[in-house]
Amino acid sequence: MLLTLLACIDVSLSKVEDDLLVGIDSGTTPTDVPTDSTSTTPTDDTATGGTTETDTDTDTDTDTDTDTDTDTDTDTDTDTDTDADTTTSSTPPSPGGTCPSYPYTSWTAKKSSVPQLNVVGIYEASAGTGSPVPVLVTNTTAGVLALTSYSAVDWQVDLPASHGITSIVLSYYDASTVSFVGAGTAPVDDRGWIGACAYEYPDRDPTSGCETPDLQRVLEAYTGLAMSSFQGCYASGEFELN
Repeated sequence: MLLTLLACIDVSLSKVEDDLLVGIDSGTTPTDVPTDSTSTTPTDDTATGGTTETDTDTDTDTDTDTDTDTDTDTDTDTDTDTDADTTTSSTPPSPGGTCPSYPYTSWTAKKSSVPQLNVVGIYEASAGTGSPVPVLVTNTTAGVLALTSYSAVDWQVDLPASHGITSIVLSYYDASTVSFVGAGTAPVDDRGWIGACAYEYPDRDPTSGCETPDLQRVLEAYTGLAMSSFQGCYASGEFELN
């Protein structure tokens, strides 16, 4: 009897094992495995028929550079050239002189360029042909001194040891000379007859043959300087430039 019971138990166990094997072979899902239809089993992307992961980075960089360069270059060149421009203006010289028998005339520019052009003009020497005519120069501003005449004159130029005369332009129709009687000397530019003479300012007689505008134009063209002063008379006594 006991053997019969053991045999029945063995048969029952064998049947259970057979049923389990049949379920596994046929792909039947065991009833004790959850089958939630809403869950998705991840699959290998490389497997056949699998689902490819298509996650996309949808983040958008919304940062905007709103910084504005509001710096303004307010630097202003306020440097002022305080160096004296000695080529544009200077105190004009003061001409002075005396004439024994004829009117003495003179003219001075309101502003004088540097170097200056200072002119002395006569027709003849009051003491006769070749007589001395004194010219005292105390002006120390750099410039050219023009001594002009029609007749022969010996210009007696008195220069201090320190002066501003860079050149003396000598002009005449009859041969004239320059003599230095002071402590200083200067180069003499003997031009002879330059085509014009003058002895008054303003020119009151435009038919005299010695016209001041003509002499001024010739001297300015020759020296490249604007006339700073003029003084003269028909027959001279003495002149001064200070």
